Amino acid sequence: MTKAFNDFCYAYNYLKNNPVTFMYGCRLLSFFDDCLYINIKKVNPKTNKIDEDESKNIKNRVFLEFGPYKQIDGEWQICHDVDLDVSADTFEKAIVLLANKVREKYDYDFVYENKDRFII
Repeated sequence: MTKAFNDFCYAYNYLKNNPVTFMYGCRLLSFFDDCLYINIKKVNPKTNKIDEDESKNIKNRVFLEFGPYKQIDGEWQICHDVDLDVSADTFEKAIVLLANKVREKYDYDFVYENKDRFII
């Protein structure tokens, strides 16, 4: 996979303004905050996974789940896309990983304009 993003600001704005978080036809109505689930857990630093032996879980790890906002059977719903699940040591790193996965899977290319918004 070629990484599209390595900068937190660009990655975050790409996700925030991505069409997968819009209600169809409502470009100004983003459901990004609803589409993103953030969970912070203690993990074993040797594996970056939650260990059954809780005494080994001493390192913080950020887990993100994300999915598109889409219409299913006539109703708009947030869908968890397990292909997009990521984890990293920091929120910033996790967002960069997530943006790259979203770009790879949904193939939306954006042009960055005026440093604070994207256009399609």
